[in-house]
Amino acid sequence: DTQISNLSFIYKWTPASQNKQQLTLLSEYFYLKDDGDLSIEDELASYDGKQYGGFVEGVYQFAPRWRTGVRYDYLGSSLSASDNELLDDAGLDYSGYHPKRYGLMLEWMPSEFSRIRAQINHDKASRDADTQFILQYTVSLGAHGAHSY
Repeated sequence: DTQISNLSFIYKWTPASQNKQQLTLLSEYFYLKDDGDLSIEDELASYDGKQYGGFVEGVYQFAPRWRTGVRYDYLGSSLSASDNELLDDAGLDYSGYHPKRYGLMLEWMPSEFSRIRAQINHDKASRDADTQFILQYTVSLGAHGAHSY
């Protein structure tokens, strides 16, 4: 049996002066609960699993074509079985491990069809921490809702 729950939050704020500033706050939380049997080859154990995670993000547009933002992601779990050795053999023993990631980005939009983003993440998704730098260029080509071309 599996139960999944989700909670989302979005808040947008623009000052009354309409000077192209905008703040967007986003957050999401997921929760998964599993109850059932765990089977490997001919071994069987009862299984109870709880997994949860989410993110919190803030993006601030401080000028007409510039935005900056921060983000925090996290995961956690509590998994148990009537035979903990079988849980370990199945690769489901995450005792005390909670992956996290922190990110910071700066984005420039030279036109309404393109954007350049620089982003740095400190990622603890595995047991070894990793720092990543991403430089991304995105461009939209072709017809869309505002133009038929």
